[in-house]
Amino acid sequence: MQETSRFRFDEAAHQWFYVDGDAQWRSLPTGRNTSCPCDSGLKAKRCCARD
Repeated sequence: MQETSRFRFDEAAHQWFYVDGDAQWRSLPTGRNTSCPCDSGLKAKRCCARD
């Protein structure tokens, strides 16, 4: 999942607040020795596809 989030800054509180976000779901490649799409250099099954 990849999310693009929106925040707003409250001047009175001097803090950022989460407003909402748009999520995009992607499926990971299923090949036995496929590289992970996060560019970690690891195989997908050893990185983002771990249970």
